[in-house]
Amino acid sequence: LPSGQIQPTYWTARPQPQSSGVVLWDGLLVEIDRPISASPTISSNFAFNILNSLSAPIFVKDAWHRWVFLNDAYCAFVGYSREELLGKTNRDFFPKEQANLCRRQDEKVLETRFTPENFTPESEEYITQATGETRLVSIQKTRMSDENGNLFLVGILRDITAGRQAEIQLRESQQLLQLVIHNIPQLVIWKDCNSVFLGCNQSAAIAAGLSDASQIVGKTDYDLPWTPEETTWYLECDRRVMASGHPELHILETQRQADGKQAWLETNKIPLRDVGGDVMGILVTIEDITERKQTEQRLNLQSAVSQ
Repeated sequence: LPSGQIQPTYWTARPQPQSSGVVLWDGLLVEIDRPISASPTISSNFAFNILNSLSAPIFVKDAWHRWVFLNDAYCAFVGYSREELLGKTNRDFFPKEQANLCRRQDEKVLETRFTPENFTPESEEYITQATGETRLVSIQKTRMSDENGNLFLVGILRDITAGRQAEIQLRESQQLLQLVIHNIPQLVIWKDCNSVFLGCNQSAAIAAGLSDASQIVGKTDYDLPWTPEETTWYLECDRRVMASGHPELHILETQRQADGKQAWLETNKIPLRDVGGDVMGILVTIEDITERKQTEQRLNLQSAVSQ
């Protein structure tokens, strides 16, 4: 309006072409008595309720590391009430080592203006709850400031105790499996779909003239001391098993080993499958039956002589 006041209106119009070629607009303009309100703002109480409805533990600390806000999830996680925690610091509730580490991490965030290039999204810390149980958490910490320039630290927790325990158990299980594989007398080998070695146990490494099982990774049978005929046979069997998807068991074959001696082997070749069921390689287990074959040959020779 000329006075500068904003008046809400509703209007509609349609064109009316004239014979002279001029287009006139026929329209309706209606004043709206209900004023247009500004964009709705969120009250502090409403924001508080939003944060309390979240399942993730959230806290806010001031520049002196004192808690100034805690949502319900955080209080429930640590096992202390909001009244007990507000205005206090980690040093008032947690073991000294945990509290000192937490303070160092907090100070690093408060003193650093993180950018996308140097931003570290999460840190791992231990928290001992009121029950005495210690949990491992991943905390995303963010430095923020209010309209007066006061610094605050906002933290969002994620309990990763169960996941870390699962990782440890998996690692221990893998270590135990490796210990078993490396200490059985049988030779164990696994290859990819191109018959490139992915690994073997120590017995297989020794037979191939290697000092450590890790040295076989990336090699093929052509790189090992087998004869050309033996290599061709091994690879032919590999391809057959992986193409058919069916294992071949108790294969009798010879092998010239690193010490130049010929060994008799009883070999099992089993296709390896991924989680989707597709063949991704081959597992080979080998039993050295040289002594048994030599005994059979001596017995056969003695039998032939006696006849």
